[in-house]
Amino acid sequence: MGGIQAKIQTVEDVYRLVRRAVVSKRPMRAIYHGQQRWLCPHQLGRNHAGQSRVLCYQYAGESSSRLEAPGSPANWRCIALEKLSRVELLEEAWRTAPNMPPTASAVGLAKRGVIPRKQFYIKMFVFNTVVQVD
Repeated sequence: MGGIQAKIQTVEDVYRLVRRAVVSKRPMRAIYHGQQRWLCPHQLGRNHAGQSRVLCYQYAGESSSRLEAPGSPANWRCIALEKLSRVELLEEAWRTAPNMPPTASAVGLAKRGVIPRKQFYIKMFVFNTVVQVD
């Protein structure tokens, strides 16, 4: 299982790796709240308080709320970007579930306005540009 990993990860390094995972639909492995998690990040944005968040589908690893069966809505995670560490992109199959939260309130600012339902606009806080992901 090969991967891409930054050696010493700043918040900007983590952001770039997560953004790359979102855009290229690549799973990633990371430490969050001291637990190793395998995640497929779907949306990157900010919550209503302006804090960076990533909406992920967790398919393996540890979780304080435990993982449910594949496809369960309980496996969606809204993760604080700055709390991720040891982020590594994986060369594995992309995983998702058909029940992505429709309003994704944690990244709601990225979806406001008259945006087609299946498109998400991701505000990049480091480079101040917008990327469209279908």
